[in-house]
Amino acid sequence: MNSLHRMAWKAMAVGLALLLAVVATPASAAGDASPTETNVTNGLGAGEPETALDAVHHTMVTAFTTTNSVCGIALSADGGQSWQVSTAFPADPGPTLGIPYHNCSDPVAASGPDGTLYVGGGWWDQPAGAIDYYNIYVARSTDGGRTWSKAVFATGDSDAADILALGRNSGHSDRAFMTVDSTSGTVYVSAVDFPRNQRWVVASHDHGASFGKPHAIDSADYPEAGGQPMGDYIPSAAGDRLGFTYVAAAVPGVNNCPCNIFETSGDDGATWTRHFTPLAANWVAADPSRPDHFAIMSGSGTTAATSTPDYVTVSVTLDGGQTWSTPTLIGQAPPNPRSQPWMNFSARGVLGVGYKTVYGTSVNTAPYDFWSAVSCDGGFTFSVPVRMSHDVSSAEDLGGDDFSFVALDAKNLYAGWGDMRTTPADPTPGDRSVYLGTVPLNAYTTADGSPLICSTQH
Repeated sequence: MNSLHRMAWKAMAVGLALLLAVVATPASAAGDASPTETNVTNGLGAGEPETALDAVHHTMVTAFTTTNSVCGIALSADGGQSWQVSTAFPADPGPTLGIPYHNCSDPVAASGPDGTLYVGGGWWDQPAGAIDYYNIYVARSTDGGRTWSKAVFATGDSDAADILALGRNSGHSDRAFMTVDSTSGTVYVSAVDFPRNQRWVVASHDHGASFGKPHAIDSADYPEAGGQPMGDYIPSAAGDRLGFTYVAAAVPGVNNCPCNIFETSGDDGATWTRHFTPLAANWVAADPSRPDHFAIMSGSGTTAATSTPDYVTVSVTLDGGQTWSTPTLIGQAPPNPRSQPWMNFSARGVLGVGYKTVYGTSVNTAPYDFWSAVSCDGGFTFSVPVRMSHDVSSAEDLGGDDFSFVALDAKNLYAGWGDMRTTPADPTPGDRSVYLGTVPLNAYTTADGSPLICSTQH
């Protein structure tokens, strides 16, 4: 991500009462089906993938970025077994007149309930001697990724007057996220100011043809606890409800903040309904199969900190945030740092979580591999984690690789991650590739080795 590595981290410790749900066995102990993996980009220095599943046209699109600040997409029509890779990014608005730099980062991908695919990215054209000029553009496809619309402006520095009016905002934008409501098809794009004092969201009700005015995810009485590492909050939407979780610096009537907040909005972020949560979290997943069912997740990342770095932590609500489950720790034995997690629900309400396991004390200097786990009861309990990587990657160069990704359909969990392994097709050490792993849901097991049954809704 552009600019992030200029910032220093500040650790955040949050006391939690946590329940360890599973103790892992190796991936080989899972069910009859085995995880598969595909090297999608074979080098390119590609990382921070996001994958969207088009259930109508039966295609997949993965958006990625490279270490030389180029965004690209990969398309698959066979469930991720083979890919067509292109660095001609659909959401490219073209360079700014008179500015020699035209760079892309923070790629995003999502799909709507009608089979529309969306990709986007942050374009930072940088005049000599000036800070980044960052704007987020989105393109859509209605034919499974064969053709794409023109790039449409969503939000960014071109909206400086509007985002400065939100309050604690520098007017300079960074780190895009995108989600699509699985019920209404509303497209939400979110960005944060640099240096991460305030995040906001814009919405499109016409399939990404235009976006509305920005609304802050916080407010004057519930302000974000600004700055890194708790600065990148990932949205999710379903059932005409947009959800965020964030850490507030203050809350009316509370004297001991920072406070952990979950919020939902039914009007594109103009107003929010807020509740306390049992953990400081960055990720939200909304269940398409059950209204008011959300999961939140805490984990470590370039712009995310956790009080439990050796585990990924999940808590769920069935009533829109009024009550929460006891947080569950996810991570195989022995304890190791877990990095760059992601989570998503399937259309049937199966919750999947993926993460990198780091074999050392620093995510910047230690080898790693990728693991995942699923929950058939909406996030209350999880399977034994399954190793998706077929080998361990060498230590990661984090430039251009801030996030991994997980998506699910009725049969499989798919995960995308940046991997530093050398391959016969790309033998150069230090080249990153995007890998996509696939695990059939029937490959996951419970702690006693029994097959996990995810064939019905919770």
